[in-house]
Amino acid sequence: MVSMKTGIDYFPLDCYMDKNMELIEAQFGLKGFAIMIKLFQLIYSEKGYYCEWNEEIALLFSRRNCNLMTGDNIAFEIANVAIKKGIFSEEKYKKYGILTSEEIQKTYFEIVKRRTKAEIQKEYLLISKEEIPQNVYINDKNVCKNAENVNRKGQSKVKERKESKNICPSEEVCENDVEKQKEMLQQKYFDLFWEKYPKKMAKKEAQKAWKQIKVEQKLYQEICQAVEKQKEQYDWQKQKGQYVPYPSTWLRGERWKDSSCVEIKTQIPQSPEKDEKLEQWKKLVNGE
Repeated sequence: MVSMKTGIDYFPLDCYMDKNMELIEAQFGLKGFAIMIKLFQLIYSEKGYYCEWNEEIALLFSRRNCNLMTGDNIAFEIANVAIKKGIFSEEKYKKYGILTSEEIQKTYFEIVKRRTKAEIQKEYLLISKEEIPQNVYINDKNVCKNAENVNRKGQSKVKERKESKNICPSEEVCENDVEKQKEMLQQKYFDLFWEKYPKKMAKKEAQKAWKQIKVEQKLYQEICQAVEKQKEQYDWQKQKGQYVPYPSTWLRGERWKDSSCVEIKTQIPQSPEKDEKLEQWKKLVNGE
């Protein structure tokens, strides 16, 4: 069976920006405007009328679209301002961890009304049922997801089931979705780390070590900063990187904790010949 297409291939862009979009551009410059357009592209192209959103998704979005190799999360900052300004629904973001708006949904339905069939989640609706085309099926199954669930720290699964038993009848499905998302983010974080680390050997072992650490955003930033610092050290530069430890060894030894304290570059030792010439020069200067 052919799966139903959810996203759309194009969306209209008004020639004149509203006041809130102007304020974002005034605050963040052209980068703010560009990221907003990229967010609209993400929403319309994938789900059509919304996209899932949290701090970790935003970090990866920032890196892909802003060429950021550091821990900067400009997209998350801009999206937060857009939520406060009402460009995206604050209610739906807080409750379900998504970015959407009444205007986005109206645009989406105007385009998909030409399709044979389309679908929308009832909890995400911001417009009245009268405004929805007849070919759109309203799915009223419980979504059971919010921004806090997406960002929550590792907790006991037994505890999670007990707490959510009276809230969501399909808690196991929700937990599986969260676990899958965490695994995907872990893999993306590892790929970014692997891209930075100078010695690309024993990748499978490095992945095992990475999974054992259970890296989250803050730790990922700390690790990347440590790698950048150590790449400047003489020990990692000499002999064309021969003495750079295997990535799995570096991770298991938690070497990023050591490197975070290193601020001064190791001095490259002078050869005996250069030291001798330096002493001769000093004697000449002193008239010896």
